[in-house]
Amino acid sequence: MHPEVQRRGIGRAILRRVNLQVARGHDFGALAASEEGLALHRAAGWDVRRGPLGVRTPGGIVPTPEEAGGVLVYAPAGDLDFQLPLTCAATFAGGRVVNLSRVPSSARPRSRGTRSPPAR
Repeated sequence: MHPEVQRRGIGRAILRRVNLQVARGHDFGALAASEEGLALHRAAGWDVRRGPLGVRTPGGIVPTPEEAGGVLVYAPAGDLDFQLPLTCAATFAGGRVVNLSRVPSSARPRSRGTRSPPAR
């Protein structure tokens, strides 16, 4: 959240809605939180993930130890083993990673040059 709109209950309201959606249709939810947002997420029932983390790529699972302490999990049933490995899937489009910010450089495919996004 932008600092000008923090402390107005917006983040808390969003997390209540996210928690409801997780509880309605999923065993758990996972997200990456900033250090500034950690207290907000913890207050909403999200716990710091302690087990190994990784990302699934076409080349296999790539460990992401740099994410340790920054991934939070919400498990409404309360029966999630926080020590088991947790992986997420990298999103690829046409052989390219769509979201590079959450994929470690070791997991990114080699660039074949840059392409401009299509004009709208």
